[in-house]
Amino acid sequence: RVVSLAESRVVVAARRPGSYRLAVRWSRYWQPSAGCATRNHDGMIRLAIARPGRVALKFAPSPRRAFAALAGRAARSCGSE
Repeated sequence: RVVSLAESRVVVAARRPGSYRLAVRWSRYWQPSAGCATRNHDGMIRLAIARPGRVALKFAPSPRRAFAALAGRAARSCGSE
């Protein structure tokens, strides 16, 4: 369930662990507070979490992620758990 949605922040509440599709356009700059965010086959966000609870994703561009994009590294963004 989406708890809040803003231009640069999305907060979701999950009742159980698993993989969830968020209807928000994927970018390697989305940084989750827990779990991992990857690009879903339809270009949206796929969020995989190991524990139930709230997860905040913030849009956080950084030089490190920009260089990873230029280097062609896999697009995956993980938070701490």
